[in-house]
Amino acid sequence: MAMRKRKLIIALGANVDAEANIELAKIHLGKLFPGIGFSKVVSTEPIGIESDDFLNCIAVGVCVHNYTQVNRALRHIEKTMGGGKGEHRKGIVRIDLDILYFDDRKYHEEDWKRSYIRGLLAEMGEEALI
Repeated sequence: MAMRKRKLIIALGANVDAEANIELAKIHLGKLFPGIGFSKVVSTEPIGIESDDFLNCIAVGVCVHNYTQVNRALRHIEKTMGGGKGEHRKGIVRIDLDILYFDDRKYHEEDWKRSYIRGLLAEMGEEALI
């Protein structure tokens, strides 16, 4: 029986060593999800925290894993890269990986309203989801 492929969109963000951390996260994600594609990287002002500007991009791909497995893998990447909730509270975000879309369901509804997310989705040919 063939495994069902599920569409996956991940938002990436970082505000500490942002260029290097976004690139490292892309490598991790590429190993987990072969064929995943990435948008351009854009700079944005922080939302809800005091910090330097963020670099952000999105990743679009497919996977055969379930939501829990994917979410656990993303938390593992964050931890591996030195991220944590304690640092987030201090405005330090080495890497933030959020599932925006998984298997026909949207997550992080507030993020979908952000103009840079909408622009990156359009760039990646995902206008139908906006």
